[in-house]
Amino acid sequence: KEEEKKQVVADSCTVLTEKNFPSQPILYREEELERLMISLALNKKIALIVGNYGSGTTSLVEYLAYLIQNKKCPEFLQQKNILEVNIPSLQRKSNKKNTIEDRINAIIDSAKKTNSILFIDEADDITSPQTSENQNILAMLRYATERDGVKIIATSTKKRYEEYASSTEFKKQYDVIYLPKLKDE
Repeated sequence: KEEEKKQVVADSCTVLTEKNFPSQPILYREEELERLMISLALNKKIALIVGNYGSGTTSLVEYLAYLIQNKKCPEFLQQKNILEVNIPSLQRKSNKKNTIEDRINAIIDSAKKTNSILFIDEADDITSPQTSENQNILAMLRYATERDGVKIIATSTKKRYEEYASSTEFKKQYDVIYLPKLKDE
C-alpha cells in the first residue's frame, strides 16, 4: 500500500523545490510574494493566487520554491518542499481500484510526511463546482488544510475566479492574492 502511495506521488507530482534553477529567477512581485508567505504562515485556508494569463501566478510559486531551495526565505519555510500536483494526471489515472479520492489522500499523506506545501496550478477546474468529482477533490483539499494544517497554494485566472467567487462560503475557504498587471505590461 505504501509503495502504491509513493507511485501516485511520483506519477502525479513534481517537487518544485528540487527543480534546477540555473540562476535566480527574476520576479517583480515582492509585495505579492510577501503576502503569499504571510498567508502560508497564518491561515488555515487555501492560498489562491489570481491573475490574468501571463501575469506570473506560476512564476510566483516557482520563485518561492527557489527561495526555499536556497534558504532565502523565512525560517518557517526553510524545511518545506513544494509539490506541484497535476490534477488532470490524477483524474486520468484513476480507476475502480485506485479512485481519485485514494490518489488525493496519497498526496495529502505524502505532504504531511514530507513537510510539503501542495501547489495546484490552474486550479480553475476544481475550484469551480462543475462536477461531483471536482467538489470531492476540493472538499478533501480544504479538509486537509483545515484539519491537518496542510498548506496549499492554487492559481486561477481572474476571469474564472470572478465566475465563482461571489459566494461568502467561497471567500471563507480561500485567502486570495491578486496579481495586478505590472506597469510595463
